Amino acid sequence: MATRCPNNKCAEKRLWIPPRAHCPDCHTEMVWETLPNPVIGKVYAFTQVVYAGIGIELSTPYWQVDVELPGLATIPKSYLLYGKPYIGMKVKAEFRTKNPTNTVLDYCWAPYEQ
Repeated sequence: MATRCPNNKCAEKRLWIPPRAHCPDCHTEMVWETLPNPVIGKVYAFTQVVYAGIGIELSTPYWQVDVELPGLATIPKSYLLYGKPYIGMKVKAEFRTKNPTNTVLDYCWAPYEQ
């Protein structure tokens, strides 16, 4: 799910992830939209995390990736489930449905092969 500004006079027509309550440009209340399934994007940037810090319950090292999705005003960040990333790599959103943490750790990216 993502949000979009419904104001026809607003210049920003793209979707927002994470969702916003109000448009950052015109302050209109946003509306919810469903993303296509599966959610496919491309790695925009990445870094290897060796020390995750407190509150990140991932085994280190892991790859943190920024993913560019078509039609989004933002570039969401998460971790790569497996493999080694490269710029332009196609990835698919994955979601933890068993024992979710109800945090950002419940979604990640996996290499996408058609």
